[in-house]
Amino acid sequence: MIKNAKTKSELAVSALHTLLTTICESPREFAENAELKRALARQSRLGAYSSSRYGVTRTSRSTIERVCERLLDGGPAEFDRLRKQALRELKTVSVILNEEPPPAKRTRDFYRLERDAKAGEVTLGLMDCWHLTSAVFSLISAGRALASECGTAEAEGKWRKEEETVRHRLRMVKRLVVAKGSTVEKWVESIRVM
Repeated sequence: MIKNAKTKSELAVSALHTLLTTICESPREFAENAELKRALARQSRLGAYSSSRYGVTRTSRSTIERVCERLLDGGPAEFDRLRKQALRELKTVSVILNEEPPPAKRTRDFYRLERDAKAGEVTLGLMDCWHLTSAVFSLISAGRALASECGTAEAEGKWRKEEETVRHRLRMVKRLVVAKGSTVEKWVESIRVM
């Protein structure tokens, strides 16, 4: 509690100071209060926090700094240190109570796991490309066969025009994924040459 607090803003900052001291002394009481944890993350959020249960009213960050500078030993730095300590205590208690694993550290294993996860995504993407390439090849082959079965020059001419449009679009693709030695691979190579 801040001594000599008389005005409304001084009493609001004093109530925040008392709350922070109480959190540091017995953090288990506040472990489930997600709104309070969020408010403790930044001094401006802490000023916006209000709770009738703890007698805390909203105030601005500048008011907190001004009142702490005048009335609190250590000034705003001491208030901020107390806020950070309260947040640390709450996080520690939350980890203990919920048995939450600590956040992943940026170690060699962390990067290896991240790389393996991304490799799986790349593999899936390559499989999708392979399926798409094979599907386009099958469609073009079926379209060519259908146009020749029709027997009319008009149908074959129209099909050649459509096939050329598809081939032109496929030439713009940087990498097509195909099975080695397959007819699809030969077809893709013929597209690249054209």
